[in-house]
Amino acid sequence: MIRVAVGTAGVLGLVNIKMDVAPTTAHLMTPGKCKFNCMFCAQARTSSAKSNLLSRISWPEFEEKRVFSALKGKQMEFIRACLQVVHSDEHEDFLEYVKKIRKTCDLPISVDLKADDIELVRKTFEAGADVVGLPIDAANPKIYSKIKQGSMSLHMNLIKQAAKQFRGKISTHIMIGLGESEEDAIRIIGEMHRLGVTTALFAFTPIKGTSLEKMNRPKIEQYRRIQIARYLIYNDLITNISFDKSGKVINFGFDFDELKEKIDSSAFQTSGCLGCNRPYYNETPSGVMYNYPHVLSEDEYKKALGEAFRDLEG
Repeated sequence: MIRVAVGTAGVLGLVNIKMDVAPTTAHLMTPGKCKFNCMFCAQARTSSAKSNLLSRISWPEFEEKRVFSALKGKQMEFIRACLQVVHSDEHEDFLEYVKKIRKTCDLPISVDLKADDIELVRKTFEAGADVVGLPIDAANPKIYSKIKQGSMSLHMNLIKQAAKQFRGKISTHIMIGLGESEEDAIRIIGEMHRLGVTTALFAFTPIKGTSLEKMNRPKIEQYRRIQIARYLIYNDLITNISFDKSGKVINFGFDFDELKEKIDSSAFQTSGCLGCNRPYYNETPSGVMYNYPHVLSEDEYKKALGEAFRDLEG
């Protein structure tokens, strides 16, 4: 058995659902309950959330042969494939899934996993991955230690080592809204860019049954400013971002009109690996749109840009 994100399952013809935006990445996930215990995750060891959830997306299980047969026939519908690794004692050898995806299709493959050493990263590439994701999630050492129950310093060292050995092939993601400051997130984004690591932004999504189910989602103003900073950093447009004492952005180094000339609407689209739009991973269609899964309209762009400055003076 293998899990398939419901949007991907819709494109593959495994389920019948209506979608206003189809996923551009085929999202698959290994089965089993995770042995790790990240407090925000529905798959965490002590989570009582529905077992088929990751973030707010359902991932129904299907027989492997059925999934890979459908993927082989529908691979032209996607730009890449992505395997989310649930580190389960029952399904520890996720590398076999990577090999099966590689045999099935010609799509570039991203693999998100929790690795403790560079050897596992190397083996993942040897199995057929094009990109290996080593998620940071929490952008502050104290928050990381509490929520992910590990050492941020050790994980950052692994990312640095992997980025050096596999230049341009390592990705990470940061989850905004876990209690970090804007400065915390932006400084890590800058460091990742210097290392040649792709950074994706996620908005914290409270899931019933997780340890953080009652925590609030991030303010959209905060999220927009970090999106803008990420765009400036990865397009080498950054000058000098200023923060207040709380770590909130107060100036991007440009006035508003200059900033509008520097960025475009892609700043507010889903970030991360090329060809990944993750429709409604953090959002409901009628709710706050943290990551737009499509090219923004002019009205959407103006709204998103305005949200970044809504709670700033001047």
